[in-house]
Amino acid sequence: MKIGVDLDNTLIDYDEAFPTGARRLGLVPIHWRGTKKQLKDHLCSRDGGEGQWQRLQGQVYGRWIGQARLFDGVYRFLWRCRERRIPVEVVSHKTEYGHQDANRVPLRTAAVDFLSGYGIHIGKGQLLRRIHFSDTRDEKIRTIAQRGYDWFIDDLPQILTGHRLPSGLGRILFDAGSRYRDHPAAVQIYRSWAEIGHRLLGGWTDPELHALAETVAAGPVGAVTWHRRGGGNAGLLHVSMADTAPQEGPGAREYALKLYPGRKGHGRLESEYTGSRIMHALHLGPIPAPIRAHRGLDAAMYEWIDGKGVTSPNADHIDQALQFLRQLHQHRNAPGFAAFQHASNPLVSGAGFERQLRQRLASLLDCSPEYPELQTYLSHEFSPLMERAIDWVRSAWDIAPGYDEPLPRERQTLSPSDFGFHNTLERTLPRVALPHSTNTPFNDRQQPIGLAGEDNRSALPCAALVFLDFEYFGWDDPAKLIADFILHPGMSLGADLKRQWLQGAIGVYGTDVRPRLRLIFPLIMLAWCMILLNEYRSDVWLARCAADPRRAVRRESILDAQRKRSRDLMATIRGYLSNPQPVTDRGHETPRRKRS
Repeated sequence: MKIGVDLDNTLIDYDEAFPTGARRLGLVPIHWRGTKKQLKDHLCSRDGGEGQWQRLQGQVYGRWIGQARLFDGVYRFLWRCRERRIPVEVVSHKTEYGHQDANRVPLRTAAVDFLSGYGIHIGKGQLLRRIHFSDTRDEKIRTIAQRGYDWFIDDLPQILTGHRLPSGLGRILFDAGSRYRDHPAAVQIYRSWAEIGHRLLGGWTDPELHALAETVAAGPVGAVTWHRRGGGNAGLLHVSMADTAPQEGPGAREYALKLYPGRKGHGRLESEYTGSRIMHALHLGPIPAPIRAHRGLDAAMYEWIDGKGVTSPNADHIDQALQFLRQLHQHRNAPGFAAFQHASNPLVSGAGFERQLRQRLASLLDCSPEYPELQTYLSHEFSPLMERAIDWVRSAWDIAPGYDEPLPRERQTLSPSDFGFHNTLERTLPRVALPHSTNTPFNDRQQPIGLAGEDNRSALPCAALVFLDFEYFGWDDPAKLIADFILHPGMSLGADLKRQWLQGAIGVYGTDVRPRLRLIFPLIMLAWCMILLNEYRSDVWLARCAADPRRAVRRESILDAQRKRSRDLMATIRGYLSNPQPVTDRGHETPRRKRS
């Protein structure tokens, strides 16, 4: 196999670079926000706009190319191709200098330097075999036709439908912005590099996984095996180091290697690996120790934890969870967290979260034409309820800051976001005769966690939780964290445990979280209704299957089950809107649905 690929807007993502450049040139107001396409339409709609757009292109593709970034998954795709000895070449329509660029910045050199900055070099044995620059579109199409590619990947349908291209050429339209609905039958359309990798390369081979582990570990690896612990957000591998590898600590030969599915608007590797490094330095936890990361491959290695999952939570587990959150909240002003990113999909303001809900709905509606049952459910059941719930929240919002105003940083917390017992392991530790040790976690009653009484000198073993999976970690509203803990589908809490959690969480974050929790609770439930439907999205489905290939043959039954769970949660929302008592006073009881 031999693969050709376009450069601009296919390998290199300029969606943030163009608005930044436009603001620098004074072409749009400083607070203007939008995509590259929206910006082009905005500029070209006014007199002289076409010239302004060409001037902006010359600047962004040249001296401001550093504001661009690689599309998620590009490095990993090229790396896998090299591992399989599949040559990849770039064919780009890029002139030597930009239009109306008085600085005469060489655009081709700037592009090559940009790729090198991401570790993508050109030549035999490198991630790219060759790069071909063309002065015109016709020249680019001729080059594609002459190079003998099996596949060519581009973001422009006009290139892929060129009449000079060989009939046997596989053609992939890369449509990250979901701009194209209709396309020629000869063209396959994909919206992410993960999808393209799945189509052209399939699943990971054993040699690839071994090479991946050795690349991240920077040392010889003995064995690499898939390890599945549910969820499906990131692939998890069990790595055993070779006997000749240097040890990271006493007896350290076993590691967990996480293979993240990409940013998707939030840097998962940055959240988990960087966050874990800060927490580990502050002795917060217990959490797995971070070992190494490779940002190009979007992979990181952590301490391997032996333990069992928590299937039947109890009061002691709630105490341990609260104690961990108390540690995080008390250390939120540590220097390492000052510039840390927000949690994934944070609730910074009511209006901001409403926008997130509408974006989620639009994303699901975008794929619903392929699934009539989803389109009917979203249009006739979910959308009307969402509007009703949002109207209720807006009209009932009587607290400061207002619905449209952001929650100040001093009232936010560091949230694991995807927090719950589905992301813990329980391991048995020996008791220590140190009732006041700083390493011993205490519950709200200042008893060492795991004890039935006050004496920590018992010879009985202690069951301690280790908290895992910080892919969505960051700053957020503590009210959202409290609600998510209760609503997460992976949790199974009785009424007593819910009350214990709610009372304990208010003890951690303060009583002013009560009224905010009451108001945002329907919004959080709406979000979970849609999160349950994520399997309808092709990019999410591929990520799930990459983590657990057995899911691939069960898609129809999984979709039906997720849609039912979403509909059941809608019944809870209706009950809450009919009787919106503060959730902190009554616990969270799912109302029984009346039979019609």
